[in-house]
Amino acid sequence: MLDQLYILIFLKQYFQQTLFSIFLLVIPEIVFSTEKSLTIKAGENIKIQCSISGRPLPQVAWYKDGKELDKMLVEIITNVGSSSLFLRDADRNDRGVYTVEAKNSSGTMKEDVLVRVQGLY
Repeated sequence: MLDQLYILIFLKQYFQQTLFSIFLLVIPEIVFSTEKSLTIKAGENIKIQCSISGRPLPQVAWYKDGKELDKMLVEIITNVGSSSLFLRDADRNDRGVYTVEAKNSSGTMKEDVLVRVQGLY
């Protein structure tokens, strides 16, 4: 974790005093609450959840097979410290590699989850 921690120190001259401001910058980290491979049956729901940390607070995006997901077709909820993806009634077209990306001024982290959908849908 030390290789992911950066400290910036800024000095300001202000009314004859030197003020120190310390900002901790941390590269985003993504931790899944489930396995990084998911197999479901057609008609079941896909739910992927993860914890996300970093400083400053990372911006989060979700992708399927390298293309950003349309939030009109998939429910994506991102709060401070977590993000989740939910898709109802999955069919074989929903199988693939889902990627969550967390990005801040310290860097970018991506993690993949392989989703398999079994059945005739």
